Amino acid sequence: MESDGRIHLEGDSAQQRLDSVMTVAKRNPHLKTLFAIGGWENSQYFSLLTADHPRRTILINRIVAVLNKYGFDGVDLDWEYPVTGGSVEGTPADRRNYVHLMRELRNKLRELEEQSGRQSGYLISFAGAAGHWVLKPGYDLAQLVKYVDFVNVMSYDYFGAWQSKWGAFTGPPAPLHFATPKSGIGKSESQSKKTNRFSGRMNVHATMKYYSCQIKATNKLNMGVPFYGRYWHNVGDAADPNDEMWRTAEASDGHTKFEGGDVPWRQLHQRFDVSRAKFHQGAKSPYIWLAENKTFVGFENPESLAYKVDYIVENDLGGVMVWAIDFDDDQLSMLKAITKASENL
Repeated sequence: MESDGRIHLEGDSAQQRLDSVMTVAKRNPHLKTLFAIGGWENSQYFSLLTADHPRRTILINRIVAVLNKYGFDGVDLDWEYPVTGGSVEGTPADRRNYVHLMRELRNKLRELEEQSGRQSGYLISFAGAAGHWVLKPGYDLAQLVKYVDFVNVMSYDYFGAWQSKWGAFTGPPAPLHFATPKSGIGKSESQSKKTNRFSGRMNVHATMKYYSCQIKATNKLNMGVPFYGRYWHNVGDAADPNDEMWRTAEASDGHTKFEGGDVPWRQLHQRFDVSRAKFHQGAKSPYIWLAENKTFVGFENPESLAYKVDYIVENDLGGVMVWAIDFDDDQLSMLKAITKASENL
């Protein structure tokens, strides 16, 4: 998405992937296809393009043009993030303007449906943040949900080795429950300080609970699940001697930079010794601790996905959003795990 609202594919490979998706869609008439705009590296113009009605109209017309050109069934807005928390900071007006955009987009698509005689309505969704510090200032969820069909909650990346002034705390990318170490009786003062820095909101349940309380219509909520892991090097001692998963990494520059990264599920078995993985029953997440080289890996696997599917059903959520399908292996082990867990309910 450009500063003037133009939306286009980048490169031949993107066009080839789109062609493949649309070919599958033609063979499966009940399959709905949406295109997404935005993302972490492409959200810098949302504040500008939603700032007033004329500019929102330009963006909406660009969206309609893409719908008509490719025959999509809808659009997913992936603004990362309104107001604060993104690679480019927004403005306080983003919260209000995001609602205006959704309302005006919905009205435009209804007009288009009437003009074209389309039997099924166009779909609108948005990718929602996981962190409360981003959600509260940036998203008027009660208003946004009035105009969308579903919300893809990005309920992952709670822990990662990114640059941070608060330090790098190890953990799974998407722990289902709050199971971080507890401070208190029997711990030294230094251990208590470490454990107190693990937030009780850094888990999927806390995020989904926040959305559910704001939206009420839980059937519009799709839980995001990661088909990847995150790892750290230079990892120190456990914050709680009784729970080896929760640790802190040492900064490579002594301040805010940490060594680590992400690894797709399809590469996990080649890059790390998965036979040494353990499953944290509290967080419902697998991890690998390699003490000999001070490396920690948190990831998702079929077992943790099954627990998430159970949670989705028990809490009447809408479904699952995957990030990302091409991170799966050639046998589609992760996707099949979700399907199997759903069939067994």
